[in-house]
This record gives sequence, structure tokens and C-alpha cells, in this order.
Amino acid sequence: MTPKRVHVCCCEKSKDQEAWISALIQSGATFVEDKTLAMVTAKSLFDFTALDIDKQEVNLNKFKGKVCLVVNVACE
Repeated sequence: MTPKRVHVCCCEKSKDQEAWISALIQSGATFVEDKTLAMVTAKSLFDFTALDIDKQEVNLNKFKGKVCLVVNVACE
């Protein structure tokens, strides 16, 4: 089983974010609400870290003030 991966995409405008979501839906992606997030003590997305494409840990507060689309991908 392949471990879960999180992809973070950020942009300056919500219009770009809407275009990404539209493209993902057109390609067959589906979205499911993650109810486990409510159990986390973090107050916002910016309290988390993620691995970048080079597997380096990145603090998401780096993207504060920008429109962000976070895609959590689990492959089997």
C-alpha cells in the first residue's frame, strides 16, 4: 500500500483556485469531507507542515495571505 500524500497548491486569486477545482472534477476527481480534522487541535491550515516535492518539510504558514488548494491523495 502506498502512503498518503498531500499536495499543496497556492495562488494569488480565488479565480485560479476555482479553475484548479474545475479541472480536477473534469478529470474524474471526487471530493469527500474529512471529518477527522475536527479532532485535531490545530486552529487553521497554517498550523500544519507538509512535505514539498523534494521531501523537505515546509511550514504551511509560509502561504498565509494567499489562496491555497490542498489536495490530500491516497494511492493504493
